[in-house]
Amino acid sequence: MKVYLCGSSGCCPSLETINGTARIGEEGNLYTLSEDQWNALVDEITIGGLGRVERVA
Repeated sequence: MKVYLCGSSGCCPSLETINGTARIGEEGNLYTLSEDQWNALVDEITIGGLGRVERVA
């Protein structure tokens, strides 16, 4: 699975799951989460432990 996270700044990082890992970022700036790390993140989002980031003026 690959999802593009295009923002307003013109860059287009992506999130891709490959062989039990999740890679997020863009060429030259990638971070890899293990299966356990990814699943912990998904669990926190699912139970409401994490929410949207609000822009502070």
